[in-house]
Amino acid sequence: MKKIILSLMTVVLFMSLAPNAFAEETSDVTSNEVVLSNEQIQSKLSEFSQKYELNEPFSPEDAAFVKKYATPVNTDLTTFSLPWGEGNHFFGYGLGNYSALRTEGYVKVDIGIVNNTVSVNMNTSDTNQTYHEKVGNSLKFTGFGIVGSDGVGIVADFTLEGENSNANFHKFLDERSFLASVAYYQAVPLGFVKDAQSSQKISVSFN
Repeated sequence: MKKIILSLMTVVLFMSLAPNAFAEETSDVTSNEVVLSNEQIQSKLSEFSQKYELNEPFSPEDAAFVKKYATPVNTDLTTFSLPWGEGNHFFGYGLGNYSALRTEGYVKVDIGIVNNTVSVNMNTSDTNQTYHEKVGNSLKFTGFGIVGSDGVGIVADFTLEGENSNANFHKFLDERSFLASVAYYQAVPLGFVKDAQSSQKISVSFN
């Protein structure tokens, strides 16, 4: 499932931890290796959803990138107790021509052998209480796993999303359960507003 989210303001989360799900290990970073930013890694991983079909084997180069940079399963993620629950917490804030936006929430990814659940609880609001044509939130999840005998490919790919019209906030709670053997994943929450004349992107941070 491939979705393109039209938004003029986005809040991007990308989680990347040291890989341990595949038996094959990647080599250590050398002094001559280019160090990628989180934004570059997130962009590259997102391209795979457009480049490959579900359960289509990746090229060796793309498979190596997933093993090196995507978030592995069975990793002890730090969680935070929040008024609305627990999860991997994120926060973002940015000023635009017609907005002062705040996005906060959490994403929780529970990966089993084949039974998995992804949950999101987040809120995007204009702190000046300015009304916008659209205010919304979404979570794009991509799971990578073994395809065929020893290949790597996308085994899960979906987006959870919602929005309000003519509003100054949007509260979003959703979850998806699915069957797949996931070894690595990417989870990207987005908070957005849409107006006639406004365009802005900001990053989020963990605390």
